[in-house]
Order: sequence, then structure tokens, then C-alpha cells
Amino acid sequence: MIVVITDGWYSNRGKLYRFEYLHSKWHKKGNGVSVSLGSQGLAWGRGLHPFIKEGLYKKEGDKRSPVGIFKIGFAFGYRNNLSINYPYHVMTQYDYCIDDPTSSQYNQIIDKQIFSLKEKFILSEPMRRDIHFKGDQLYKLGFVIEHNEKNIPHYGSCIFAHLRKNANAVTSGCTAMDEKDMTQILRWLDPDYHPIYVLLPKVVYHQKQQVWNLPSIKND
Repeated sequence: MIVVITDGWYSNRGKLYRFEYLHSKWHKKGNGVSVSLGSQGLAWGRGLHPFIKEGLYKKEGDKRSPVGIFKIGFAFGYRNNLSINYPYHVMTQYDYCIDDPTSSQYNQIIDKQIFSLKEKFILSEPMRRDIHFKGDQLYKLGFVIEHNEKNIPHYGSCIFAHLRKNANAVTSGCTAMDEKDMTQILRWLDPDYHPIYVLLPKVVYHQKQQVWNLPSIKND
């Protein structure tokens, strides 16, 4: 389990922790690391957690990071020779994540060459930012956070964990971190354990900890 805790709903910074479940107990792995989040803070996402009646829910373009419990999808990046045990996809200049709610491929990473044959190529985000944005390294390494797994239009799309330029950076709704921390996470992730990602404000985390069987995080 990857856990990210923030000070509140409008925080765009958080602390990330890693845990493994052994002998009916969560065990912390390594130290917590700093991460950057959505510039407008947080909103409830759509994932593995029960539906929450109260509060703000994530919508397309709101620049908020989705709160809740989510599956961790495949890892991705620019390098061909990444030595990790987790499923990893090398992105190309033709790979895009579709964030247009009117598209049949909404919230999916697709190959532009194939996609263009099916419908007009519309609003989307290139996965090879280094090629399309003058050497940008944000997607050099990352993994998919499976928010809105059913790809429901307008509920939010293309949510990743990826790299950040510096500690002061914010995102459009993703979770960003330093390259050394991302590398450590990708080397640690094991598909046999079906890893999940949890993002919650501190107050909500303490409310849901026992109900959702979350790890105890002291002094946070």
C-alpha cells in the first residue's frame, strides 16, 4: 500500500509512505517522502472505497487530486531498459492519454496511429512530454493511479504518479515526486501483492483508519 497524507482538503503538498502487509499487520517500509498534488487541493475520487455522500467530488479539469483508495495500474516511462519487476510500458511519440469527455477513449492511454482511424483525434495529453514539450521529463518515470476505472465522462481522467521539476511544483491532479523516490517505489512494487494507492487528508485518514483497515501513521 502507498499512502499519501495531506494537512487538509486544500493542500497541494503531502507525505508519501509505503507499507507491506505481513502476519495480519501493516509494516512501514523506509521513510516518508514529500510529494506534490493538485494545485487546487483534493476532491473525492472514484475508486475502491465506498461512495461518500458528503463532500466535493473530482471533475474533469478541476486541478484537484482524487481522494480515496485506488488500484495501481502499470508503470510507464521513456526508457527501454528499466529493470523492475512491475508491469512497465515504454511510451512512444504516438501515445496519448485522452482527457476529452466526449471521446469513446476517455481516460485511456492510446496509440494515436490506431486511434485516428476510429474517430477524430481530439483533446489529449502526450505521454512523451520530452518529445512534444522540449525535453520535459515529468513522465520519464511514473505509474497509473486507477481513478475513474469505468471511464465515466467528466469524472476525471489521466491520473498518474510522475516526476516533478522541484519541491515547489504543483500538478493538475496527479501525484508528483522526485526521481529518486519514484525509482525506489517502482523497484519495490510487486504485482503479486496487488498494490493500492491511498490519498486522504489527515482528519479523514484518522476517521477511516480502522473502518478501512489502514496502517497507523504516527506524528502525521
